[in-house]
Amino acid sequence: MLEDYKIKLEKQWLAWALIMIMTRLGNNSPLEKLCLAVASIVLIVNVVRYYRLSANQGKNKH
Repeated sequence: MLEDYKIKLEKQWLAWALIMIMTRLGNNSPLEKLCLAVASIVLIVNVVRYYRLSANQGKNKH
């Protein structure tokens, strides 16, 4: 399960990076900034969730 989550996170990093590049190359419209903000929040939440899951798995192994 943790491996699936890791693959999902990697895809989200790529999507975030793509949105970031598009925002930098584009005309910085409010919609682009909103997309970047939403992608950033989703990414941060999922990274935190991933580390909590991995920490819980570490506790369960002992």
